[in-house]
Amino acid sequence: MTMSNTMAAEHLQGRLKRRPGIAIVAGSGIMRALAGVTVLAEHPMDGIPGLPLPSVEGHGRSLVECSIAGVDVLIATGRLHLYEGSTLAQVTALVDLFADIGTDSLILTNATGGLATTLGVGDVLLPAEIIDMTFRRSDHASPLRPSPDVPWLLATLERCAGTALPVRSGTYVQVVGPSYETRAEIRMLRALGADAVGMSTAVELKRAVARGMRTLVCSMITNTLTDTSVVSVSHAEVLDAASRATDRMSQVITQAVAARTDLSLRS
Repeated sequence: MTMSNTMAAEHLQGRLKRRPGIAIVAGSGIMRALAGVTVLAEHPMDGIPGLPLPSVEGHGRSLVECSIAGVDVLIATGRLHLYEGSTLAQVTALVDLFADIGTDSLILTNATGGLATTLGVGDVLLPAEIIDMTFRRSDHASPLRPSPDVPWLLATLERCAGTALPVRSGTYVQVVGPSYETRAEIRMLRALGADAVGMSTAVELKRAVARGMRTLVCSMITNTLTDTSVVSVSHAEVLDAASRATDRMSQVITQAVAARTDLSLRS
């Protein structure tokens, strides 16, 4: 750890009421899906030394201690993006902080555009594969393939199926943004095999894998993409769609947390 990372971890550990078993990074508008959780404590990010602050609308600036499915969870109510001008180290600082305080499991959520024609607004995708099209070179090397944790993904899909909760699996691609995709870019991303596209997550997942964390990605489809006509999309529309799809997202996250507990009990 660098000195700033050490200070951030020590500062947060001195204030946490409980040691979180799982950390969650909430994407655009997704904190609304977690509004019903039992909050134990809230820690402003601007009070944590060396931690960069989110600035995009729909992203909060606090870490929330809560309980989900009987598990102590720490939620980051917002994140940084490369398109804000943030460095890769700044974007992944939250991941490092979670790892530094000893949290070994991470759920990365995002509001994303549906590329697959079978996806609709409000659907939830649990990606099995991730494509990183940010082309940012990390300052760390990992011999591991940076993908979501397969046992955790399968356990979550099984739990969702058992409760008749509709979810999909597929491939998610991160681009830098902040512009939404042209028709040519939509055709290109589909040709690469991507089912959904967003502006976060892949670089955070890579860092989490390098830090030895088990990681799951949970994507909420907030708009669908077409290459046959020009359709404008605004960030406000994405946030509105996110607010209307919160119930399903909340249920999936709850099942994901419970699935991680199942894996711990089996090992």
